[in-house]
Amino acid sequence: MNRIINYLVDAIGGVLFYFGQTKLRTALTLMGITVGVSSIIAIMTVLETFEQSTESLVADMKTNIFYITKDNPVQVQFGNDAGWGKRKIPRITWDEYEQLKRNLTLVTNMAATTTEEPSDRTISVGKEELKSRLASFWGSDGDVLSVSKYDILDGRNIQDVDIENASRVAIVGYYIKEQLFPYSNPVGQNIEIDNIPFEIIALTEPKGELLGQNMDSMIGIPISTYLKYYGGKGWRGRPDLQLILEAESMDTLEDATDEAIGVFRAIRKIPPGEPNNFYIATNDQLMDTFGSFTSSIKIFVGLIAGILASCVFAMIHGFASITYKGNQIVSGVAINILASGLTMILTVAWFKTGGITPTLQSDDRFLSITLPGVDIIDHIPLIGVIYRELISGHN
Repeated sequence: MNRIINYLVDAIGGVLFYFGQTKLRTALTLMGITVGVSSIIAIMTVLETFEQSTESLVADMKTNIFYITKDNPVQVQFGNDAGWGKRKIPRITWDEYEQLKRNLTLVTNMAATTTEEPSDRTISVGKEELKSRLASFWGSDGDVLSVSKYDILDGRNIQDVDIENASRVAIVGYYIKEQLFPYSNPVGQNIEIDNIPFEIIALTEPKGELLGQNMDSMIGIPISTYLKYYGGKGWRGRPDLQLILEAESMDTLEDATDEAIGVFRAIRKIPPGEPNNFYIATNDQLMDTFGSFTSSIKIFVGLIAGILASCVFAMIHGFASITYKGNQIVSGVAINILASGLTMILTVAWFKTGGITPTLQSDDRFLSITLPGVDIIDHIPLIGVIYRELISGHN
């Protein structure tokens, strides 16, 4: 027993002696290992948090909602799309919204909105100003609360008379109450938006955060009022609106979407065979697009994590082989054993699949890239094979 204790004391003493002889190199190597491991842990934590937020977003969004917009909501556009240049697509107007609302039979709720997200409007009550940016400032009609899943805690909704008269009335989120009316009920009191006074007619119930955005930091006013004071003159003929529609259920979503497309084409007098001069999208399509975007992020996060992991093991190898002049073969074998063991442990901890990582789909991989001119050069003996197999076709 004494021999074992003496051996451990000698070993620890030797390690501390070598640390003392190479303080700078040892400190830099340990710092590199710490930074590398911490970076991998941080990346995995961010990914897990991001996935949880995405799942929360999917659960919170109504799946029987669809949208009619001027711009494509599910794709970033460069140039023309389906023969329609961006300038050729007409704005969605209030008159078109009213015609559509009168003719649809499979839609339970429908709202026309124009939104600033986030908004730099100055929000104040007396001399007290809202210190943070407003997450959402919108103009719409009363149905927007239903389709956006907001419930009124106190007060009333926006009514037709408010829209007809462009009334200066506002609906505020719970965050506005906490910041500007901490000790009183805001309903019935005044709030200024860019120094224009509004009467608060409703306070919504708290919704919390969604993907880092405070859903309670919002103010809504009648759409006519919004466009009168913040969107220019002649609001009935010129607004660029987004229409939000709610089908009766998921079972009727496809039929409601088809009906909306047909009615809106008729309103715009689009000839048969011509493409739509508007876009329509469901929440499922938006979430599919969002999922594709997150998959692209994961690919590059995985690439960065792989680079960091290789740097960490290179530092460990350098620490053993250079700092302490150890045998490089022994060090390399030990690192391979360590990496294999860590792979099993981490996959069990992260994926709960018994040490086997989930199968990646093609969208989650770096696919091979075919360089230009392969078809032209391919028929040339030897050169074609070298260009196609050796130079091109790699990821």
